[in-house]
Amino acid sequence: MIKIYGIKNCNSMKKAFVFLDNLGIKYEFVDFKKCVISKEFVEKIINLRSIESVVNTKGTTFRKLKDFGLFGDLSGVNAEIIASNPALIKRPLIVKFSKDCNLDSIESVFIGLNEMEKLKA
Repeated sequence: MIKIYGIKNCNSMKKAFVFLDNLGIKYEFVDFKKCVISKEFVEKIINLRSIESVVNTKGTTFRKLKDFGLFGDLSGVNAEIIASNPALIKRPLIVKFSKDCNLDSIESVFIGLNEMEKLKA
């Protein structure tokens, strides 16, 4: 099973939906604005990838929180901050699960439009 996480009206997400639909890949969409993501989920994604690949440092949310003084740079960002501010996550975030959608069944994680090509394989 594939879940795609993001914000529905984001341009990157719109491109991701078209890409997956054109390939005939079935997925479930999880809207960051409607669903709460857990700190444990974010920790798992960071452990599988890296904080650098997960956080969108070019986005307005990162800049606003940095300006607000929540953290000085990327080293000050942690799973709790990301879970509370999921717009910090690069989009699309695509998670492939081996079976039921629990943390232990995460098979692979794709972050950003550039990595979506790997789904063709």
